[in-house]
Amino acid sequence: MAETALPVDVPEFARLRELTATIQESVMADGDSGRADAASASTELWTLRTALDAEPPLTGPARADLFAALGSSLTAMHTAEVAAVAELAAVTGQNV
Repeated sequence: MAETALPVDVPEFARLRELTATIQESVMADGDSGRADAASASTELWTLRTALDAEPPLTGPARADLFAALGSSLTAMHTAEVAAVAELAAVTGQNV
């Protein structure tokens, strides 16, 4: 879903993803010793989010295409989840 929501071919979205990964890696891999890196990336991430909120990188047809792709992804996920719940219900003998 992240690939659809924040396509890497949009530089601003690619940077959002990089910063998010940096924060996660700093916290998960380095613990307290990664605090400075996580804080720095977090500051940049929130600054970028604020800027993109004020001036989105996609407009018009590009934004409509992104939302259509997100809608398709969500529909596919929902369909898969409904099927999975039905299969699980059949295996366990539960009604859903």
